[in-house]
Amino acid sequence: MEPTVFERQEKIGREGSALFIAANGVKALHDLGIGPAFGEVAQYQRDGELRTPEGRLLFRLPADLMVESLGHPNACIERTALRRVLLDGAGRGHVRLGAEVVGFEEDGDQVLVRLSDGSTEGFDALVGADGIGSRVRGHVLGDTQARYVGYTAWRGVCETDVEWPKDIGCEQWGRGQRVGFSFLGRGVWGWWATKLVPQGGHDPGSGRAAAVARPFAGWWGPIERLIRATPDERVLRNDIFVRPPDRAWGRGRVTLLGDAAHLMTPDLGQGACQAMIDAVTLARVLKDSQGQHVPERLRGYEALRIPQCELVARRSYKLGRSAHMASRPGVALRNAIMRAIPAGLQAARLRRVIERSMG
Repeated sequence: MEPTVFERQEKIGREGSALFIAANGVKALHDLGIGPAFGEVAQYQRDGELRTPEGRLLFRLPADLMVESLGHPNACIERTALRRVLLDGAGRGHVRLGAEVVGFEEDGDQVLVRLSDGSTEGFDALVGADGIGSRVRGHVLGDTQARYVGYTAWRGVCETDVEWPKDIGCEQWGRGQRVGFSFLGRGVWGWWATKLVPQGGHDPGSGRAAAVARPFAGWWGPIERLIRATPDERVLRNDIFVRPPDRAWGRGRVTLLGDAAHLMTPDLGQGACQAMIDAVTLARVLKDSQGQHVPERLRGYEALRIPQCELVARRSYKLGRSAHMASRPGVALRNAIMRAIPAGLQAARLRRVIERSMG
């Protein structure tokens, strides 16, 4: 296959945030043939921990459970580093920067793609991988509004030294807010934080990192220090949205991939993973098609992926509601239940979801 990627940005810059790539996402990268390159710049995790703001352990996920099931451990990586791996794997000559798709139409055995410069190009298929505000999705499925889930996420990366094992990721759940952090390799730490706040808020232009860190003052571990060590311009803020599951992602020679198809909350760390599994599945169903029977093959791809992504999105949303519980009695009950359930049983439940999400 000879893909062309239209990217409306003039250049691909650095976005300072951490990405958790679970074992299924790591497997997808190996299936795509770029696993070794990923391994050179990612930080593999030995364990993942969930704790209270006071540091009490609620849950531990040993990496060997995922290795046993999928052949790979979980990992964390800086988003920019993953982007480089993907670009190199695809071949940078296939990516056209400053090329914005503004429309398309089917014409017999091809899709005509219209660009903002007025030009038109034809392809065997069009894959809308254009995110939460996908134009391709709007043309195919109509304007399905995403819904704000009630909490906002902050993310950042910093270069500092903290006393924490570099192969253990950690999250902490409080009342209506949570934080997490992980080493990303090459001296870089990544962190993320979420909090129940109204939609559309803004942070101060200066002192942004300090403002984000303030609600987590006194929390156990290095999280406050990591946030405060982050330059203000590298603190990102995003309201979190979801969409109801769709029964179709495309029509004719057009389909969707990633957030354009299955917008989900980040609570299971599966957004990027599911997008990469989409790519593997799509490549497999189109392999050797030579442009023939493309619509049927795209519907086959959707039939495989829609139920898998719906399962992950549902579990992720449910986990997010639990993580952002705000009442003291509710939080106390949540924590007691998590401590009472054997770690092996909790890990097995998570592993089953991950396994069932594979293409």
